[in-house]
Amino acid sequence: MKWTDDQKLAIESRGGKIIVSAAAGSGKTAVLSARIIDYIINGGSVDKLLVVTFTNLAAGEMKERIRKNINQAVQKDPNNAHLHEQLLLVDLAQIMTMDAFYNKLIKENFMYLNISPNFNIIDEIEYKVIKNNVAKSLIEELLHNNSKIIEILDNFCNYKDGTTIEELLINFNDYLNKIPNSDIWLDKLLNIYNINDFNNSIWSNILYQELESDFTGYKNLYLDMLEEIKLDDVLFDKLNSFINNELKPFPEIIAATQQKDLSMVINLIRHFEMKTYPRITGYADHPTSVKFKNIRNELKKVIKEYNNFLKFGDTFKEDIKKINIIINELINVTKLYRLKLKEIREKNNFYSFDDIPHLVLKLLVKNYNFETGEVIKTDIAKSIENMFDEILIDEFQDTNLVQNLIFSSLSKNDTNLFIVGDVKQSIYGFRSARPDLLINEKNRASKYNFPKLINLSKNFRSRKEVLDFSNYLFSKIMRTSYGDINYDENEVLNLGANYLDNDTNGVELHLLTELSENSDDDDLSNQEKEATLIVSRIKELFKSNHQVFDSSKNQYRPLRQSDIAILLRSPGDFGTILRDTLVNNGIDVYTDKTPIYFNNYEVKLVIAMLKIIDNPYDEISLTAVMRSPLFAIEPGLLMEIRKYNEKNNLYNNLFKMRNNSLIDNFLNKLTSYHSQALSLNINKLLNYIYNDTKIMAIMSSLDNGEARIKNLLEMVNHANNYLENNTNNLHDFIVYLDTLIDNNYSLEGVNPASEKDSVLITTIHKSKGLEFPIVILPRLDKRFNFDDLSKDILLDNDYYLGFKLRDHQAYGINSNLIFELIKKEKKTKQLSEELRVLYVALTRAKEKLIMTGIVKNINKKINYINSLIGNDNVISLVYLKQVTNLLDWILPVVIKHNSSKELQEITNIDTKLYNDTLNLKTYIQDLNDIIIEEKNIKSEEINNINKKDISDILDYEYPYPLTNYKSKMSVSELNSKTNYVMKPIFIDKNQQLTVGTVYHKILEHLEFIEYDFNSFKDAINDLITKGKLTEEEINLINLNKIYNFFNNPLYLNIIKNSQLEKEYPVSFTVKVKELDLESNLEDELVIDGIIDLVSLLDNDYYLIDYKSDVVSNEQELIDRYKKQLDLYEYALKKRITGTITKYLYSFHLGKFIKL
Repeated sequence: MKWTDDQKLAIESRGGKIIVSAAAGSGKTAVLSARIIDYIINGGSVDKLLVVTFTNLAAGEMKERIRKNINQAVQKDPNNAHLHEQLLLVDLAQIMTMDAFYNKLIKENFMYLNISPNFNIIDEIEYKVIKNNVAKSLIEELLHNNSKIIEILDNFCNYKDGTTIEELLINFNDYLNKIPNSDIWLDKLLNIYNINDFNNSIWSNILYQELESDFTGYKNLYLDMLEEIKLDDVLFDKLNSFINNELKPFPEIIAATQQKDLSMVINLIRHFEMKTYPRITGYADHPTSVKFKNIRNELKKVIKEYNNFLKFGDTFKEDIKKINIIINELINVTKLYRLKLKEIREKNNFYSFDDIPHLVLKLLVKNYNFETGEVIKTDIAKSIENMFDEILIDEFQDTNLVQNLIFSSLSKNDTNLFIVGDVKQSIYGFRSARPDLLINEKNRASKYNFPKLINLSKNFRSRKEVLDFSNYLFSKIMRTSYGDINYDENEVLNLGANYLDNDTNGVELHLLTELSENSDDDDLSNQEKEATLIVSRIKELFKSNHQVFDSSKNQYRPLRQSDIAILLRSPGDFGTILRDTLVNNGIDVYTDKTPIYFNNYEVKLVIAMLKIIDNPYDEISLTAVMRSPLFAIEPGLLMEIRKYNEKNNLYNNLFKMRNNSLIDNFLNKLTSYHSQALSLNINKLLNYIYNDTKIMAIMSSLDNGEARIKNLLEMVNHANNYLENNTNNLHDFIVYLDTLIDNNYSLEGVNPASEKDSVLITTIHKSKGLEFPIVILPRLDKRFNFDDLSKDILLDNDYYLGFKLRDHQAYGINSNLIFELIKKEKKTKQLSEELRVLYVALTRAKEKLIMTGIVKNINKKINYINSLIGNDNVISLVYLKQVTNLLDWILPVVIKHNSSKELQEITNIDTKLYNDTLNLKTYIQDLNDIIIEEKNIKSEEINNINKKDISDILDYEYPYPLTNYKSKMSVSELNSKTNYVMKPIFIDKNQQLTVGTVYHKILEHLEFIEYDFNSFKDAINDLITKGKLTEEEINLINLNKIYNFFNNPLYLNIIKNSQLEKEYPVSFTVKVKELDLESNLEDELVIDGIIDLVSLLDNDYYLIDYKSDVVSNEQELIDRYKKQLDLYEYALKKRITGTITKYLYSFHLGKFIKL
């Protein structure tokens, strides 16, 4: 392979600390492996290297590359014993993730840490349960002992949701775990808040930087306006002095911020006067006039915002005293909390993932000075450092402070560190990644020539068209104050790939907006329309026989579905909509994420079952289980149980109604499960419940039955995993599951790699390190998630802890200067990371980049953007600070390019264009024109159809026995398979059904006693009065037919004197061959049904079903319904012992018919 000069330098440079800034697609993995083989060929041994990667996959790939390179070297020099030895050492080489290396180091040196060598790493979710329980118990203990915790408890009490002190303790502890020697750091924290003068605080830097940035930005926009109005005499005459007058305070405010004169800044901003905009006849919609009005409107908002929180400058000294008291107590409570967690870990011989790096630090670092960064190593560290000739760290931009200190301690005073990273690809801030560590190293390299800095800026992945757009975009937006790095000649992506010419590739932006009125029959959502547009574009690519470049053959080939990747910021609902739209249009899709586990009904049901086994007084879970298909207790019976004694618990009421067979069955089962829970492990208890309730068979009969069974089995696996690190305690397991649910954790699995030629849908984060010929980037208008900024407590890596203060006398909550400034800083950092996420997304594309987004009011949006972006060669920070989605970054650079003339004309803007060369096509699509495409078959397509293939398909005979049975059926469905004479067409089937329903309803609600006709009519009227029946329903039937039922000898002699169950539900499994004598199928069906009446007298059961059919004789009903009653009998025999006699009662014939 031919290396560039910079790559060669990165491969061959030895000695000292080396920083490689490797841009996207610059071949850093190839360079890393080449550096290792160069070291080996020159006599080095792979077991004297430590290579740290971000993922296990990356570690595995690195080993394979090294093995391959050594094999190639052996072929050139087959007698080289050293190379043969290195081949044997590759598998033993320390090429691994950070976590794997930490574990190895601790296992080898456990005796120096005074810990057990067989410690366990606790599951992160299990540890969250423990942390939550410890926080709660500690707070209760401190409150009982009259501790000062009341100070923080009062301040962090959330009146809507209860106390948040537990959450604060957990989050603050997690924050501390990313800081070296965090217990010592805690002692120093109080000094940061122990101040009286705001200007001496670390937070003053945020305020003065923000003020200077904002007012300098608006000053420049005003100066731009002064230049623009010179082009129009009327505007110049009306606005020149007006603009100059409003400009006057700007230099004063900027000077006051530079001098850090807070009182002067507050005074100037409070008295910032903005007069009424001049009335200029005929210029209301003039582009320049609209532009200046927008600038002024935004400036008013900024001034109002500053006035709102600068008022806290007046109360800073008072606020900092309150904050100091709370911080002091928080530190004390946090120390106790951390101590209790430590005691639990040591007692149970486990550690969390966060504990492991701190154990490594304890092993390596004797003392660490936070101010100077000076490290005093332990003797162990000094001995370990001699083990490695070089330490190579990949993805350094994603490391945190603890990790950085560990590798520095392992090195020979930083003289054998080789660090690879790219600040622009640091997108793991939510994992405490610190891109500033790499930034600081690069700055030192530029200033002091140590460490040595090597820039790999050539991109060997993407076509020129893709690189041009990425460079154009980020050169206008990314800078040190916005994105953390200046996108200059050192960061720009230089073309390194060799593609053959092809004019069909490049960058496309599809903007969806409403250009016409929405039609009434348009039932597609905007997200569905965007998905439809994406499908159409993919189809067009295939229809046009789009070609992609095959570098291995140096030629083009036809596009495959697997060449396309759709990258989402987060899956959300759109991921599902997009997948379904693609599939419905015949496009195969692979997505690497499974649905959320705990949202599934069968999982919720099993958890509810476990809860009532542990605590039957949990009425919500109890009701859920009783109402489920497992026990099928109807709402009416549930209401009776509840009303039996409304002051009593539902569970206690069940025992008072044990004469009901359904309730008896349920209580017997529950008692049995509770007994089994005392002796069985949780996983075996689940298996027992599954077998006893037939839940697997029942759930398999529902939609997505196969997936439901897998979810049930997954619960058993999860119980197995839980038992590996926990005792067999059902209650604790339930608490553990509740914690998973409450914190939105999920047992989300990853689908196996697709073997089909499929379009990939994945997230931008998961695409990092990958590349695709065509990348589609949809939902550019999706709003960033700023939810964390709305919380009352904020934590920041650099500016620590900010929180609102509660005023208990006024029953309110007040902000303060520290809190507001930390919020500003966190928003800036979040926007910087979101910008880097966009960089990662754009640089995944090799040949073609397609972007889509929705702009609701395109004219207003573009005019607003054009007003605030300025006329400089970069986009104004005034605008950039207000960005809320990815499209907000793309639109300003698009409207300033000459390829977007249509967009400029539609929105009537006049803007200063950039002159960058760019292959960008912008399409504006009317949302109301997007419809679901109908599949039209052309005549030539019909002629191309192979008629023999159709004939073969039509003549195909299924090789297995056919059956009309579904996996789940009602008794009525099964009975309907018996043929009988259909009713004449003039009989209203709906009315017949309604008549039957009314008969059933009356017999369900009437008390089964002896009636004369008057008392019978009174009972019917009572049902109407209570709302059980309506007059309309009564008019449909003949009441005499009901009265005849109550005067039949069978009713008077047996039913009236029996124990009765009305509307008795049954659910059971049966093999097909047991239903159909002509079938030999072993398949089980789940059968559901409701028996109208079950009567029990002297251990004899009477099964009775009501029929309203109009028939001429008894035999018609028997032939029609015998199968149905046989099934009911089959179901009853599974539940009872005793004889069963079956009857139909015909309202038409007025008699009971024995079967």
